[in-house]
Amino acid sequence: MHGQHAVQRYSPVSTKNTLCNHASVFQPLVQVYLLLGVGAAYGALRKPGESEVAFTERLLLDILLPAVILSSIRERLFSTGDPSALALTLLGAATSSLVLSAALAARLSREEALTAMYANTGYIPLGIAHALWGGAGASAVGFYVAGNNLASNLLAPMALGGHSSREGLKRAALFPPLYGLLVGVALGLTRLPLPVWLESFLGSLASAAAPLALMVVGVEFGRSWAGFDLRDLKPYILRLLIAVPLAASLVLLGAFKSVDAKVALLESVMPSAASCVPVARKLSLDAAKVSRVVFATTLVSTTLLAPLVLILLGS
Repeated sequence: MHGQHAVQRYSPVSTKNTLCNHASVFQPLVQVYLLLGVGAAYGALRKPGESEVAFTERLLLDILLPAVILSSIRERLFSTGDPSALALTLLGAATSSLVLSAALAARLSREEALTAMYANTGYIPLGIAHALWGGAGASAVGFYVAGNNLASNLLAPMALGGHSSREGLKRAALFPPLYGLLVGVALGLTRLPLPVWLESFLGSLASAAAPLALMVVGVEFGRSWAGFDLRDLKPYILRLLIAVPLAASLVLLGAFKSVDAKVALLESVMPSAASCVPVARKLSLDAAKVSRVVFATTLVSTTLLAPLVLILLGS
C-alpha cells in the first residue's frame, strides 16, 4: 500500500497536471504582458504628451471602469443576492489607511507616503482578474478598488497636502467608479432587470476596459522611463509588509472565499497607481519622484510578485 501511494504521489500524471495548472495561469498572464508591452512600445516610440495620456485615463476612469464595475457587480448580486463581497471594500479602505499611518510613523517623505497608500487596485488587477476569473473576478476588483480609492482620495489631501476635509470629500465624491459600484449594488440587490440592449451596451464597454487599462499602464512605462533605483521601492516594501499579512490572515480566517480570496491576495501585491502623478501635482509634491516610484513598483509587481501569487494560488 505504501509503495502504491508513493507511485501515485510522484506519478507522471500528477506532474503533468501540475504543469497544466501552471500553464493555465500563464496563458492569461501572457495576454496581460502583451498588452503592457504594446502600450510600452507605443509610449517609447510616440512619446505621447501629458494631455494625451490624461485624456485616455479620463476615458477609462469616467466611462469604462464604472461600466465594468456596474455590470459585473450587478450580475453577481443579481444571481447570488449575497452582499458579502462588500467586505473587500472595507479591506481596501483599511489597507490604505493603515499604510498611510505606517508611512507617517516611519517618517517617509510625502511623495513616498502617497505612493505607498495609493495603489493600482483597478487597472492591473482588473486585467488579470477578468482574464483568469471572468465577471466574478472583475466584480471583486470593483468592490476592492472602491474602498482603496475612497480612503486614498479622502486622506491624501488632508494628511499630505495640508488641505481641509472638504477637499478630501470633494475628491472622493468625484471618483466615477464609486457610482458604478453604488448603482451596481442597487440594481443587483433589487433584482431590477435591464433591457437587453442596455445589458449589451454595458457589456461592450466592460469588455474594452481591461485591455485598454493595461495598455495605458504600458504607455506610462514607455514614455516616462527614467532608469531603476532600488530606493524607489521603499514605499512598496512598506505596503507589502502591511497589505500582504492583513489580506492573508483574513483569508485564513475565512473572511474571504473562492475568487474573493484570490482577488484580496492579488490586490495585496499591487504597485503604486499611475494616478499618483496627477494627485502629486495637485498637492504640490514632486511629481517626477512619484513617477519614478510608480514605474519601479509596477515593474516589480507585474513581473515578479503578481505571477508568484497566482502560481501559489494555483489559479
